Amino acid sequence: MTSFGKILEVYWSTHNHCAVPSKRQYMSAIFYADEAQKKTAVELGERTQAARMQRVTTYILPLGEFHLAEFYHQKHVLRQRSDLFGELRSLYPKDKDLINSTAATRINGFLGGYGTYAQLEQEIDGFGLSDKGRATLLTLVKRFGK
Repeated sequence: MTSFGKILEVYWSTHNHCAVPSKRQYMSAIFYADEAQKKTAVELGERTQAARMQRVTTYILPLGEFHLAEFYHQKHVLRQRSDLFGELRSLYPKDKDLINSTAATRINGFLGGYGTYAQLEQEIDGFGLSDKGRATLLTLVKRFGK
């Protein structure tokens, strides 16, 4: 199992936590479930701020009720590729199934620059894409990916 601290280490090392959001809905936040998680989040945030010598704008807030974003906000990067999104939509015609699809989530991540070409080659067989969809995804990740 991955610890809360490890997750936060990845977060603080990869996220632009100094950007000031234009709207509250775009703010970055870490939600903690207990005082130990709060302490970890605050300490890592302070360490990051000191190392970067920039003000961190990430909010550290108590975990409350979670509301999933509306369907049209889900899989944002994937939606920019109507060909790939259409293939996945045909595999997962119900909104809930597409949102919860590991394949759609992984493809969205690869298109967003998260993951390497080598990782994609290892995983692509499990995505359910057509030959054309596979070729498109591989080309895009090879061209713009890592």
